[in-house]
Amino acid sequence: MPIPPFRIVSVSTTLPTSVCAWCTKVIHPGTREVSHGICHACARALIATFEASPPAA
Repeated sequence: MPIPPFRIVSVSTTLPTSVCAWCTKVIHPGTREVSHGICHACARALIATFEASPPAA
């Protein structure tokens, strides 16, 4: 399943800044507080590892 492109719409004044937990890229700018997620590039790489060797049942 393709991952849609990510667009930054605006800088939030109430939500924390989202940072990729894998590569530390800012996903979504916000307040000085930080929340972690995964960027599209790292998500694609992670999914590729699952497709290359599916987990054992």
